[in-house]
Amino acid sequence: DTIVCRCEETGYGALRDAARSDAPRLDARAVRLGTRAGLGPCQARICGPTLAELLDTNPHHRPVAWPIRLGELANPPHETEHTP
Repeated sequence: DTIVCRCEETGYGALRDAARSDAPRLDARAVRLGTRAGLGPCQARICGPTLAELLDTNPHHRPVAWPIRLGELANPPHETEHTP
């Protein structure tokens, strides 16, 4: 009965049922589209972190990045050609 998404009035039970449905394993996007959670006026700014926790996703995941020297960009290593 707990409301997770206030904009779309989506409850915890609806999210749980959608995530555990008999359909093939749905991704978080499919669950959100099916329940409308996070698709209201706030665009998941309020319920997004809660949805991510409930659906086992991480909305704030960022790929690992590291610095690269300008010289490496200007002169990338040449790939060797493989000729049969």
